[in-house]
Amino acid sequence: MNSNGMPRQNGMNRAQKSVTVPAWPTARPESLQAKSVPNRRHAIEWLNFDGAVENQIVNAPVLPIFERTTNALARGALVQTPNGHVAIEDIRPGTHINTIDGDTHVVQWVSSVSILPASNIPVPNLFRIAEGSLGSVFGMPDLLVGPGARLMRQGHRIDKLSKLTNIDQMVDGFSVIQIVPRSPIQLYHLALASHQLISVNGVVMETFHPGSSPQLHMSEEMFRTYAGMFPHMARMADFGPLNYRRQD
Repeated sequence: MNSNGMPRQNGMNRAQKSVTVPAWPTARPESLQAKSVPNRRHAIEWLNFDGAVENQIVNAPVLPIFERTTNALARGALVQTPNGHVAIEDIRPGTHINTIDGDTHVVQWVSSVSILPASNIPVPNLFRIAEGSLGSVFGMPDLLVGPGARLMRQGHRIDKLSKLTNIDQMVDGFSVIQIVPRSPIQLYHLALASHQLISVNGVVMETFHPGSSPQLHMSEEMFRTYAGMFPHMARMADFGPLNYRRQD
């Protein structure tokens, strides 16, 4: 990546670009397999090596590791940018957004998925963060997030020792309420050039990062599908380290 957060040219012609499967652990054949698991369609947009926006549809198994790539923010979530708040559905690769450390970063990758409760595909639980809770800003709508959201608890100084918490561990029935969607809804996630914290409706959340390798014990075929969801990366290691720790 260059100093502006744009992907560097790597000398390959785009037509020759392929996803390199890293040497991460591969599970036993009876481990996570795609057979008999329904698929969901994920819409992916990314900045290519020339800085242009490309897009594709990826059919991925309805398993948590795939679902978390897309189901963090519901339509209407307001992301802080240098020009004010922008709805997540209007964020595109190339958009500049603010991080909580005061820097501005370029969005490299955006994913989205349509959740259709009337279909035979499992529907994820969603979580409503009440106005003014967990740092959300009074006067803004309640924040609706999916199970892929990880938040930084408010009231403490945020540093490299702070830990991100899965939203399902924050449900209390008052400030965070778990709900089951009854009508179609669009969910999103986004990634920068590195793992960062951003402000969404005033709540501090992480950008997408695949995490550590122990979570990726799957067949080689499934891993290729997973890696294919990130066409902006020549290899998974390009995501870099987790800059903020996650609770187990």
